[in-house]
Amino acid sequence: MKRPLLISLFLLCLMVMSGMAQRENSSLVSSKGRDVVIGKAFTFEPEKLAGRWQVDVSLPPGYNESGDAYPVVYALHGNFYFKFAVGGLQRLMEFGNIPEVIIVGISNESNGYFAFGTEGANQFLNFMEAEIFPFVENNFRTHQDRTVMGWHYTSGFIFHALAERPHLFKNYIPASPYLQGYDVSKINFETLEQMVNTQPDQKRHLYFGVLNNERSVSIAALSLDSLLKQTAPQNLDW
Repeated sequence: MKRPLLISLFLLCLMVMSGMAQRENSSLVSSKGRDVVIGKAFTFEPEKLAGRWQVDVSLPPGYNESGDAYPVVYALHGNFYFKFAVGGLQRLMEFGNIPEVIIVGISNESNGYFAFGTEGANQFLNFMEAEIFPFVENNFRTHQDRTVMGWHYTSGFIFHALAERPHLFKNYIPASPYLQGYDVSKINFETLEQMVNTQPDQKRHLYFGVLNNERSVSIAALSLDSLLKQTAPQNLDW
């Protein structure tokens, strides 16, 4: 598009907007507008992780009036998916498909913390357990029903959390799991199996899926499906 045409369209939009605001018969109730707020953003700068991390928190509609404690859903790659998570989950809340939840988006500057079985994934887990969980749970009314959700790259981290520290989350949703060439057969759930002996009533829930056109992801998902059919512990509902 040529610049003069673009400028003309922009000026036309301004003229239309100005005309709408000045019409005497306009049905506009308030010309000042109001802020639409879906949450608050907090910044962390942990010593052992590179860069600044943003943590966004969205409270459910009835939070201020209820006095109740709420489950928490942690959405990874929050800079991309926090708004989608809020929109989608609030819709499910409105229809009564899920209980009201607090939604926490976590944004970072690198995919290096998401690879399954890496030191980076452990560092990210340490950061969540030592700083993010206490911050959320000390400042908002929560209970221990935590869910972690993510897409593509973050799914490696989600499986890592399930295999290595299953006590941190109750529900795991890695959409379109991409494990960056990791040998799926090496994943084991020994720690999760040990929970059966000490906490036989503690189930963990896992859901993952792919679209038909996600070729490399489909391969990983089918491998995971095969692995889980053979080795999934009794306390893993998947």
